[in-house]
Amino acid sequence: MTTGRRMNKNNVYLKKRQWIPLLLLAIIVGLVAYIVEKVTAYESVDLTLSDEELGITEDHPSAVNTKSDEIFHMALFGLDRRNSNDQHSRSDAMIIATLDFKHDKVKLTSLMRDQLVDIEGYGLDKLNHAYAYGGAPLAIKTINQNFGTNIRNYATVDFFMLEDIINAIGGVTVPINEEERVELNKQLRSEKKPLIKKEGEVHMDGETAVAYSRIRYVGDGDFERTERQRRVLQAMVVKAKEAGPYGMAKLWMTIAPYVETSLSSDEILTLGRDYYSNEKMEWEQARFPLDGTWRDGRHHGSWVMEVDLEAQKRVIQDYLYRDVPPQGMETVFKEPLLLGERLESH
Repeated sequence: MTTGRRMNKNNVYLKKRQWIPLLLLAIIVGLVAYIVEKVTAYESVDLTLSDEELGITEDHPSAVNTKSDEIFHMALFGLDRRNSNDQHSRSDAMIIATLDFKHDKVKLTSLMRDQLVDIEGYGLDKLNHAYAYGGAPLAIKTINQNFGTNIRNYATVDFFMLEDIINAIGGVTVPINEEERVELNKQLRSEKKPLIKKEGEVHMDGETAVAYSRIRYVGDGDFERTERQRRVLQAMVVKAKEAGPYGMAKLWMTIAPYVETSLSSDEILTLGRDYYSNEKMEWEQARFPLDGTWRDGRHHGSWVMEVDLEAQKRVIQDYLYRDVPPQGMETVFKEPLLLGERLESH
């Protein structure tokens, strides 16, 4: 009798052990499915267009002595869109983000939105109107045609979504000067939020960081505004890098639902891995047109920036592909961008 009971207990024990691998397998499958769902939760847009459709010419500088995986560009568009169903928003912010593994640099290059450029099918108009006319494809084509780039990918974020993204990563730390502090406090006071007591490095939540990036009437107007936008973006990426490879993947899963992009999840994770593994990467910021290379103009009653586009195209190509900054380019900063460096540059 004792032996029979012992055999029954052993059989039950063995049956329970047989379930353990199946349970672990189910947990693993569920976990993988959850991760895949989160990683691919962004709005993916197929941008399979020919070079001609993207405005890329055969004589492009990237075709000379540059491997396809050495210098990667993508366009970043920030839309002033409060309704996600609005498909005709102008791009309030336009930045060319460059991962230059050939020269070990990350470059954030702002394009001033009021530049008068040729938009195919619409003639001369402000650069930021291209997105409203034809979305990201036309905006990319306009940038490539007017500035001599070979951009094939993009990411778009609404400003109200940017607040959520910054909150999701725990806020960002950026340097502000006294003028910016006073201006920002006006908005914080109206929103009944804690005020910033002094200039320097300030940790900001999403709402504060977006308000900071959109300050227009301090310093050199829209020029410094683009600088603030780049600074917030850089702070976000630096924070992600500090989180490590696993942390970067986790952060991407957090922010993915807020982003529209032409990149696949594999491309995003590969670029993140390559950036993280390269400890030599320096940060630089730039803005075009440069000071002294444009003049005031009017177009259909609106103020515009008139620029020698052919001359500017050569300068941008030299900077982005050959790593040759133009003379007098005072808006280039090597990172980390500290407040002291920033004040000395102006």
